[in-house]
Amino acid sequence: MDKERQDSTSSRDSSFVAEILSQVKDDDVLSVLEDQRHMLSRFEKTNEMLMYFNDLSASRYQVTCHQFKEHTQLLTDMKKDLDSIFRRIRALKTKLSKKYPDAFKACSDVYIPDEDFSKPNDTASQDSIISTNEPQQPH
Repeated sequence: MDKERQDSTSSRDSSFVAEILSQVKDDDVLSVLEDQRHMLSRFEKTNEMLMYFNDLSASRYQVTCHQFKEHTQLLTDMKKDLDSIFRRIRALKTKLSKKYPDAFKACSDVYIPDEDFSKPNDTASQDSIISTNEPQQPH
């Protein structure tokens, strides 16, 4: 009985396949296959180009990342140097204001530092700058 089912199922399958094949033209199937080969070729070329682009991007990223780290380190060192220089200048101003208060007051009246550029980091420096400058008159 199982053999009869298999035979009937097999004959139905083959008749179904035969019916489908009779509805499809061979030229259409060949055309579809040719189009698929053409698209496969294009996709392979595109894939190669993308792989090349990814490799190039990765190498350029490595170079740029290295340069960025170097430049960041340079800027950090420059900031430390400038902070040190400005601390020394503030210390010299404090010494000069104590040693020559009249001359320092005369210079302070002529030159009023821009507040954006003279923001010290520590409070001791702020106190020395505040004590050396006279309060500004409103305009």
